[in-house]
Formats: sequence, structure tokens, C-alpha cells
Amino acid sequence: SDLGLVELTRKPYSAESADGTRLWTSRIPNEPAGDLDFWMKALEQRLKPEFASATRTTVGEWQVLHLVDRGEKSYRYLVGLRIAGRNLEVVEVYYPDESQENRYSATIEAALAEQPPVAQVPNVEPMPAELVLPPLPPIPKVR
Repeated sequence: SDLGLVELTRKPYSAESADGTRLWTSRIPNEPAGDLDFWMKALEQRLKPEFASATRTTVGEWQVLHLVDRGEKSYRYLVGLRIAGRNLEVVEVYYPDESQENRYSATIEAALAEQPPVAQVPNVEPMPAELVLPPLPPIPKVR
């Protein structure tokens, strides 16, 4: 990929570098319905106590929570959110240490900033809670 990572899957997108930096995306229903501020506060409240630092930034249409581990190597974990119709688009990035963040962060942030505005992202409806499948045909008897 242009990020300097090897693409592993397209939908959902995931990629990884040889030295352990990982990026993955997902789309989840915006339930309960909330704006970005609501979801970012929920993330901060849940994750901030587990890390040495937590910083909130904006990259394009994304709100990003940047977390630094308390450990000796201090891995970094980023969670970015944006609202797309009835869904939340999520991007997560794991950097094993500060040197990996320094190596990849500018490229990854530029890619996020270049994402098409939500108005141009097709709205994919979430799967129904109860998916009804047609009955299976009877299994023939073997003699």
C-alpha cells in the first residue's frame, strides 16, 4: 500500500508493516445514536485510565484519540472515528514504539485527511438484527 504497509484485507481494510505497525478499519452501527463528541468522550472515559497519556486531535473529518502505553517500550494506539450516515467509521492504528510512530504516522494521517468527505461515502445499512433465511430443502436419504 501507499502507507508503507502490506495490505492484508480490503473489506474491512487491514495492513501491517514488517516491523509490527498495524492499521485496520471497520464500520459499526451508530447505536445508541451519538455525535462524534459523544463517542470520543466514551472512548476517552473507557481507555484513558489504562494509558500514560491520551490526546484528542482532528485529522480531516476524523476525530482521533492518541494513546501512549505506560510500559517500557510505550506502544502507541490510535482510534479514529467519523460518522457516515447511520454508522461510525473506525480506524485503529497500533505502533509498537515511538520510532514506528515517527516512521509511519505522517503517511497514515495524510491518508486519513485525504479520505473522501462522508457525503461521498456510500451509506451501507447495517445488517438487520434478525436475518431470516429461507428453509433448507430436505436432506435426501442415503440407502
